[in-house]
Amino acid sequence: MKFFKQIHSQSSELVTIWKINMKFKLLIFYSLKLMLLTNISLGQTYSEQNKKCSEILQDVPIGESIFWEKLDLRNKCLLGLKAPNFSVKTLDKELIDIDSSKGKVLVLNFWFTKCKPCIKEMPLLNKLKTSYKDKNILFLSFANEDSTKISEFLKTTRFNFKHIPHGGTILIDTFKLFSIWPTTIIIDKEGIIRFIKVGELNDKIDFHKKLITNLLRQKPLPSRVSSQSL
Repeated sequence: MKFFKQIHSQSSELVTIWKINMKFKLLIFYSLKLMLLTNISLGQTYSEQNKKCSEILQDVPIGESIFWEKLDLRNKCLLGLKAPNFSVKTLDKELIDIDSSKGKVLVLNFWFTKCKPCIKEMPLLNKLKTSYKDKNILFLSFANEDSTKISEFLKTTRFNFKHIPHGGTILIDTFKLFSIWPTTIIIDKEGIIRFIKVGELNDKIDFHKKLITNLLRQKPLPSRVSSQSL
């Protein structure tokens, strides 16, 4: 009986080791694929580049742990790409577009009024904006709702960004990202995507401040330099 218990124990250990090895091999495979995907022709449009980066997500069930790992890899693949152009109007009727904003760092936050993680991260975002008062930077909020709902929400909740209604179309149709809120994107002064975060920002504000500070100081960089290296 003792012999069979030992055999069972050894078998369980082998299965565990096999699972770990398989996961490790999968991560290596996806990382190598990411390296291949990032070798994208500079002549392609953002839409074409995004499509190439998104190949890593094919046939992956949404919600599975591997989906979130591969989504993170896809988003890293997008770092260093020139952001797609867009033209929007804020609640205060101010017109903003990528081309006219060149020379400024852009912090884009996508959210909606019933999104608890979105609301939870707002104090952090307000604090971040306060740190860069009068700097060459725009903090833009893209709410997935109309101007009336946003205005009502702002009567009771402080969120000090410039607010753009119907912002979901920019997230989904322009950046071609998933409709997952909140999502935060940081674009440098040359219009290059340097940071993408799907989900609530954590409370490590120092990382975001360091990234933004470096982007404000930067001289023109090659478009394929990742924000991870800053």
